[in-house]
This record gives sequence, structure tokens and C-alpha cells, in this order.
Amino acid sequence: MIKQTAWSVKGRGYNLPKALGLNSARAFKRAVQSLVGKTEAIVARNDSIRIVCKRDRQKQLLLSERNIAGKEVVVSLPWSISRPQKQRNESKAWAKGVITNVPTDWTIDDIKEETNAIWARRKTKVVDSQFKPTGAVIIAYEEELPGAIYIGLTRYRVSLYIPTPTRCDKCQRFGHRADQCKSAELRCSRCGKKTSINNQIQSDLLKVKSSVAQCPVIETEGID
Repeated sequence: MIKQTAWSVKGRGYNLPKALGLNSARAFKRAVQSLVGKTEAIVARNDSIRIVCKRDRQKQLLLSERNIAGKEVVVSLPWSISRPQKQRNESKAWAKGVITNVPTDWTIDDIKEETNAIWARRKTKVVDSQFKPTGAVIIAYEEELPGAIYIGLTRYRVSLYIPTPTRCDKCQRFGHRADQCKSAELRCSRCGKKTSINNQIQSDLLKVKSSVAQCPVIETEGID
């Protein structure tokens, strides 16, 4: 068991995490690490910042501080936490999770640094024929997914990432794409009708979501 010590750092008469906000969070963390060196964690806890130290020397340095990054603070007595040391399994597949409502001004490198993820990708959506970033970010770990992570001083719940199955726009079957499809027939995504078509018609129809000509559903509802 590795015993670590966490210190509670509060603002003197004010809510420290709220006062820092998004823009000052990283500056505060850099200021702490410049004072005591690299810590195990720096996270928000209600109206305080919890700093998990790695060494006794860090505890003594923190206890003597009254001002960090221009903020008047009060450092409380520590409380101890313990966790088992995990053994790394090199052959284990990555565990992927997704977090939401992440500001788009956070880059992927920022997110990986803040979360200690080994891989990250921001999800996009099509707006006016252009890919736009969303607030959803997929993150990966070599071991178990954490229940929650912190970016800056904001807590994000981690949900298991379930990828959307690959679906062919030509035959509408799962497991492959249209450019890999070996079927000679095109199946309508709306009514399920099949037809044999030449390459030019196939190319045109794929552009409108594989809709077969004279589809009764399309004639009634139109093409989305």
C-alpha cells in the first residue's frame, strides 16, 4: 500500500475554486508545482482545492504558504488516503470513456495532460457542411477507467464509450463501409428496397444516403 497525504487549501474568506475559474486554474496548478514540485493530484473539492502530496517535504512547504498565485489561502491539517498499487498489463486493450461539456478551447494535448489519458479525441458534428467540435471528448487508459477526472479544477464524470457500429451506405449491412462493399445491389436505407444499378447511378444515390429511385417512403416524406 502506498500512503499519500492530501491537504485542503481554502481561500481566506472566499470560494477558491469559484474565484479561480477556468482561465486561472492551470496557473494555480503551475504555481503549486513550482513551490513544491510535481504532486499526485490537484483537484477541486466543493469550496477548496485538494492537493495530494507525494513526499513529506511537500507537506511542510504547503503548510507554510499563505499566498498561492496571488490568492490568499489557508492550508488545513492533512488527512490520509490509501490506494493499492496497480500492476500494469501491457497486453490489455485500452479502456475508453467519454466526457461531455468540455469547453472547445481546451486542446487535445491539454486534456491528455490534465487527465493523464494516453489518448484522446474530440467528437465532431456536421454544421452547414462543415465539421464542428463538440463538448464530448473520448479518452483512453491502459487500465481501468476512472469514475471521474478533472480538467483544470472542473470535475467531469467518465462514462463508458460505446462506438457507433460501422454501417454500409450501399447495402445497409453493418461491419463495413460502402467503399469496401462487395454487393452488386443497392439497398434503400428508408424502405429496404434493392436494385441493380450501374456505377454512375450508384455514385449519385450514395450521395443521398443510398436512397433507391421511386422509394415509397421518400416519395411520401422526402429525403432528410
